[in-house]
Amino acid sequence: MEAIEKEVERVAAKVPTLYPIASSSSSSTSHPSSSKQRSSKAKASASSTTPSSTATVAESLDGLLASLESIRSSLANPASSPPSAPVVVAETKAAVAASQRAIADRQKEVYNALARLGKAYDKKFTTPIDELASPDLFTSVEATRATEAVIMDQLMRSGQWKAAEELSRECGLPLPPSHVYLQLANITSSIRAGNLDAAIQWAESNRNFLTSRSSNLEFALHRSQFLRIATGAGVTPFSTIHIRKAVEYGRIHFRRHLGTHLATIQALFSFSLFLPPLQPNRLPTISELYEQVPFTYHHFLDAQQMHSPHLEPLFAIEYCARNAMSREAPLKIAVEVGVSGGALLKIHKARKVMKVRRNEWSQANELPIDIPLPSSFRFHSTFTCPVSKEQATEENPPMMMSCGHVVCAESLARLGKGHGRVKCPYCPMESTISQATRLYF
Repeated sequence: MEAIEKEVERVAAKVPTLYPIASSSSSSTSHPSSSKQRSSKAKASASSTTPSSTATVAESLDGLLASLESIRSSLANPASSPPSAPVVVAETKAAVAASQRAIADRQKEVYNALARLGKAYDKKFTTPIDELASPDLFTSVEATRATEAVIMDQLMRSGQWKAAEELSRECGLPLPPSHVYLQLANITSSIRAGNLDAAIQWAESNRNFLTSRSSNLEFALHRSQFLRIATGAGVTPFSTIHIRKAVEYGRIHFRRHLGTHLATIQALFSFSLFLPPLQPNRLPTISELYEQVPFTYHHFLDAQQMHSPHLEPLFAIEYCARNAMSREAPLKIAVEVGVSGGALLKIHKARKVMKVRRNEWSQANELPIDIPLPSSFRFHSTFTCPVSKEQATEENPPMMMSCGHVVCAESLARLGKGHGRVKCPYCPMESTISQATRLYF
């Protein structure tokens, strides 16, 4: 994907050469001095009939118009002798040709960048997807709305507010509140930089919600802050009494977590006893701390477990749950499942095999093969009937028999067909269909 990102950046860098960079919101209501600025730009560009090699299309056209205005003024000026017709024609042809060359060069640069981007896409996505799914899946009103909503979410998550506003206006989608996405981006970037103040403030203001989810986000943030202060990284200005400051911080903020994290809090205070005193204007290295601290407390020195690599995704999970947002961008998940997860390749291969065997894909909303995905892509529990090998649904829910074994409702009905009694396919116990209990995952 890095090659595609580079080509997209190259296209984004070339597009402004076609059009001037200006915000869409200010284009309809120009500043009163904008006309004066345009006229001054035209006068400046009129000083040379040959456009600059880096001039945008708009600047080239402004220069051409300025040249033509200058020629017309010289012809209409009665005080000066009018230039000869051949000279006027030659100057006009030169100005038009120069602007035409400049515009053609800018367009060629953009089209070349677009062509390279298309080749990068073709190189990355080698499998054609035209025959992988029915076009009807993407042309219905529901599918169109879902696609537009996914794109809208991606634009908001990446901070492209103007593009999101334009999409909302063109598609008639309600524009999500930008401050929700902006706060998520600001707090996660602060966590990544080692500043936990904003994240701690958010966690404390949403304490009831986090408690209802049995989340340890607030404690994890305070633990990281305690460790940063104890090791000297979180003390500003630099102080040699960092351990005392860490103990004071822990006494204030760990008090409400004693009931759930008492053992960890005791270990944190014990860990602080083994830390070496800070030298003036010098922080100890991790290797020095590992030598001073007993092995039992080494995990407190692991940044992957204690600091931003652990806190950033944990905060994103809770923040998105609080604001009814998906933890990951849906568009990102779809691309990763299809490309990185290999789903498209497996479906394409299944299509080819079914075509050779002259089989048909019977269900439009169901895959003909199992596609194993990483655990990160499993968002809810599922149950597959051990008898029919089909996944349970609302219409065909899992049913637990009195012996404790579970099958789907349709399999249970087939096993008890005719007499109402069911012999478990996995043990000798018999029961009735009415004794089975529905399970919820």
